[in-house]
Amino acid sequence: KRQVMKYKGLAQRGGSIKAFLRIGDVESPIVPLYSADLVVSLELAETLNVMEYVGNRTNVLIAEYRIPSVLNAMGIEKYPENIVDEFLHRGYYLLPAEKDLRENKLPVITLNTYMLGAISVLLHKLISDSTITEVLRGRLKRLLEENMKAYELGKRRMTEIIRS
Repeated sequence: KRQVMKYKGLAQRGGSIKAFLRIGDVESPIVPLYSADLVVSLELAETLNVMEYVGNRTNVLIAEYRIPSVLNAMGIEKYPENIVDEFLHRGYYLLPAEKDLRENKLPVITLNTYMLGAISVLLHKLISDSTITEVLRGRLKRLLEENMKAYELGKRRMTEIIRS
C-alpha cells in the first residue's frame, strides 16, 4: 500500500514544493514529524524548510545547487551562509549536482533524475535499478538520453560518497 501527497503550483509562484511518499501499512500520506526515512532536497537552502521531518535515523540527500530567492536577489535577505558546513557536520549526503551536471553538459532540468539516481543507491533493496530505468524510459518523452545520463551520474556519485 502506498500513499502520496503533493503540494502543487507553489514553484510557479516562487515557493517550495513538498511531496510525501509513504509505503507500507499507512493511513495518511503525510509523514509524521521527525520520522522520515529519507529526505531529498533539490536546493541547499530549501532543506531548511523540511528539517521538521528529519529524525535520528533519517537519511538526508541534498543537491549542492543554489537558487537565490527573490528576497536574496533584492538584497533584503542573504542566502544562508555556512550551510554546506552545517549539513556536512550533521552527516547529510551532499551531492555536487550542479557541478556534475555542468561538467557533463547536462541541462539543469535533469537535476531531479540525477537525484533519483542517488536515491536508487540507498533504496536498492526496495526497488530495483532495472525497474527505475524501465519506468524512466517509458515515461520520459523529452531529453531521454540526457536524463538517463543524469540518472547514472547520480548513482555513481552517491556510490562514491558512501564508499568514502
